[in-house]
Amino acid sequence: KKVRSVWVTPQVTQKILMHRSLTVSLSCVSRFHINFSVSFSKDIALQINPRMTECCVVRNSLLNGGWGPEERDLPHNPFRPGDYFDISVRCGNYRFKVFVNGQPLFNYGHRFQNFQQIDTVEVGGDVVLSYVQF
Repeated sequence: KKVRSVWVTPQVTQKILMHRSLTVSLSCVSRFHINFSVSFSKDIALQINPRMTECCVVRNSLLNGGWGPEERDLPHNPFRPGDYFDISVRCGNYRFKVFVNGQPLFNYGHRFQNFQQIDTVEVGGDVVLSYVQF
């Protein structure tokens, strides 16, 4: 399992929280995840987990040591094994907005209310990571 961690400075976190985007460019064969988390509590405010073999994109939060209900429904799944993707995430006051290759994919309402504390972005799984841009 390949895991790449990107530590986000408070200045970058503020940019993300001011409705700017974090973009991750990668390729994947079977599955990967992107976690937006809080290092001191180990909470994951948002996990994006495309699963190529299941043809779904699972979204969830890990709060106080427990996973919440998974969100899986999407009108379409843009992820194909071996293709490169640009995934952009914007954090608004009420939700994350996620785009793939410039097209809206889903909104995810905040379950972790102190989203200003997000300080880590982790990309893991069967991935070839091209870049992370703030």
